[in-house]
Amino acid sequence: MKTLAMAAEAIREKHISVLIFPEGGRSEDSHIQPFKDGAAYIAIRAGVPVLPVALWGTWDVLPFGGGKIRPANVRLRVGEPIDTSSAKLKQRGEVTEQVRQQIVSLLGEHV
Repeated sequence: MKTLAMAAEAIREKHISVLIFPEGGRSEDSHIQPFKDGAAYIAIRAGVPVLPVALWGTWDVLPFGGGKIRPANVRLRVGEPIDTSSAKLKQRGEVTEQVRQQIVSLLGEHV
């Protein structure tokens, strides 16, 4: 929690953006892992929006445990920002679910 709070403070003070994989890392394109609340916690604490982004094809570039990057097509779709400026930390699960729903929608038939 201390690290998450420090990240939120850095984002707020330095006006930087951070890329966070809410699953804790990459997953196979066809299988979405459960989302963790860390990204929502940081966004709420920093008072910044969350911008859901869906990526697929990364597994073809570098499979889990693979040591060699291969050429492949990677696709990216960007969702609508989710405002967290008035959210409370106890609502981080709700924000996480909003992010997940958008990403699943953005992935469409690729899930």
